[in-house]
Amino acid sequence: MDILPSLHAPTGAAAVPDSQGLNLYRADPWLAPLLGLYLPADLLAHLAPHLDRMGALAGAGWMRWPGSPTGTGRCWCIATGAARMPRPSTTTRPTGSWSGWPSPIGLAAMSHRGGVLGWPRPMPPAAKYALSYLFVQAEFGLCCPLSMTDALARTLRRFGDPELVARYLPGLIETDLDALRQGAMFMTEQGRAPTSRPPRCWPSRARMAAGR
Repeated sequence: MDILPSLHAPTGAAAVPDSQGLNLYRADPWLAPLLGLYLPADLLAHLAPHLDRMGALAGAGWMRWPGSPTGTGRCWCIATGAARMPRPSTTTRPTGSWSGWPSPIGLAAMSHRGGVLGWPRPMPPAAKYALSYLFVQAEFGLCCPLSMTDALARTLRRFGDPELVARYLPGLIETDLDALRQGAMFMTEQGRAPTSRPPRCWPSRARMAAGR
């Protein structure tokens, strides 16, 4: 005899419940206990309000700010501190829930130097990954250049010639949007047609004028 209830697979919007409005940090019952195993108690207490704010912003639809189809540029500039992007105009600056948030958060810098989010020392990678875990639930595409910047800073610190470190590392771990530099990865795509024109790169006029 079949004693199991008749279950029907959800369809439409019910198949993927809308998480709009959730605080993604509070909604995850295992994140805070897990961080307690990997972060010092004083650092976790210091990060708790930042994690809570990030969880609220990630669940509140921060990509829906007025004045832009996606809001990606603003989300990137304010939240990550990992790339040099056009500064938002006065009509598209984030407001409301962003008020009082340290700008930028500095995800690419926090494990390399002190002073990010008010913490005097470099944070362990687990702190960066916890904030990134919440951030990417709102906008995952930006995590690639963020990771490239972080990885380049780490590689330079460990293996770079001192002259290269002195020249490039400060910009990679900067949180001033006017001084930020972004790491990137260039690779040959296997599917590229051999007869197509090779890519060409040249510095922008502004950088040439500045001697960069």
